[in-house]
Amino acid sequence: MNRYIATGVAAILAVFAHQGVSQQPLMEPEMALYNFSEMEPRGREGFSAHFVSAATIRMLRAEVTAGTSTTHHNHPDEEMVYVVEGRIRVFSGGNEVELGAGELVVFPAYVDHHYEAIVDSMTIEVFGPGRTFGAPAGMGG
Repeated sequence: MNRYIATGVAAILAVFAHQGVSQQPLMEPEMALYNFSEMEPRGREGFSAHFVSAATIRMLRAEVTAGTSTTHHNHPDEEMVYVVEGRIRVFSGGNEVELGAGELVVFPAYVDHHYEAIVDSMTIEVFGPGRTFGAPAGMGG
């Protein structure tokens, strides 16, 4: 049995060597560092956000003025909203709940949702695979 495995591995290596794949350098993933205070915010009146996109997840830190609301929207990925400071009112699937600092909500994919700041607030929003940032869905994009 070992002879068959060795023959198979040799054949695969020969194919890759023939195609030049073995000559390609491997690309090691590297960590990326960001500092929100050094990034240019994007947004609209009452909603200022800093964005970071990786290969499969995205994150934003939003500063939301009291009375400002994200648009009603949904998207093909889950979303988590963590309240860093302040208080927000969250709407999703016919439910309404208030969240304060240290609390988190998870919106399922394709479920309409939005939130509004009850007082000046800061949130961290994390999105799974499914879309890339242009304007985030909650900002009308």
